[in-house]
Amino acid sequence: RRLNFLVKGGEDLRNDARVEALFEAISTTLKGSCRGVGAALRTYAVAPLSPRVGLVEWVPASPPVKSILLREFGMGDSTKGEALWIRAQRSRDDMLLGAPDKASKAFTKKRLRAKPQEASQALFAARKVLDATSGGLKRHLEKLSVSSEAFLAKRRTYAYSLAATCAAGYVVGLGDRHLDNFLLSGDGALVHIDLGYSFGTGALLPVPELIPFRLTRELEAPLEPVGARRVLTSHLESTFRTLRQPRARAPL
Repeated sequence: RRLNFLVKGGEDLRNDARVEALFEAISTTLKGSCRGVGAALRTYAVAPLSPRVGLVEWVPASPPVKSILLREFGMGDSTKGEALWIRAQRSRDDMLLGAPDKASKAFTKKRLRAKPQEASQALFAARKVLDATSGGLKRHLEKLSVSSEAFLAKRRTYAYSLAATCAAGYVVGLGDRHLDNFLLSGDGALVHIDLGYSFGTGALLPVPELIPFRLTRELEAPLEPVGARRVLTSHLESTFRTLRQPRARAPL
C-alpha cells in the first residue's frame, strides 16, 4: 500500500501525534458500542522527525471545508474569497465604529463595548449574509452523489462524523477550529487537522475560546430536514456514555 505524506516544517508535531493517538484510542473504544460514530472518526499518521520538522499522512480527496464553501458561494479560489471576507469585515467595522487607530488598543475595546443599536445592526447584517450563504456543504454532498440513496449514505456518514469530531475534540480540549482546519472526505466524513491548540490551550489565548466545539448552522445544514440537533443529541449522548464507562479508560 502506498501512502503519501506532507513534509511540514516550522512546527513541533509531537503534540499532533499525541492527539492523533488519542483519537485512535477513542475510535477503537467507540467501535464496540457506537460503531457508526467510532468508524466515522477518521485519523491519519503523524511522524515527528525533530522539534521543527515532521511528516503528516496526506488525506486523499478531502478538501478543506472553507474551500468547499467558497466554491459553493461563487467566491472562486480561497485567496480571492479571503480577501473579499477581510474587506467586508473592515467595511463593517468602519461603518459601525469609525476608522481604527492601529497604534492603540482603544479600537479593540470599542468593538467589545458596542452600543445595543450598533450590535443590533451588526447582527441584522450578519443574519442577511448567513441567509444568503447557507447550505453550501449540503449542496456539495449532493453533487458528489450519483443517486438519492448515495446522498443519504453520505449524509448518514456525515452525521456520525460530525458527532465523532465534536466529541473527540471536546475530550482533548481542541481549539482553533476554523474552517481551514476541517477536511471533508468524499464519503462525507469530517477530519480534524492542525491540532496544535489542544488540551485546553485555546482558553489561554488573548481572546479565549470558550465553546466546547464548533457547531454552526452551516455544519448542521446537511442534516436537515431531519433535525440536526435531535440527530446529534442522540449520537453525542451514546458517545459520551460509552467513553465514561470504566472499560473505556483502558485504551485511553
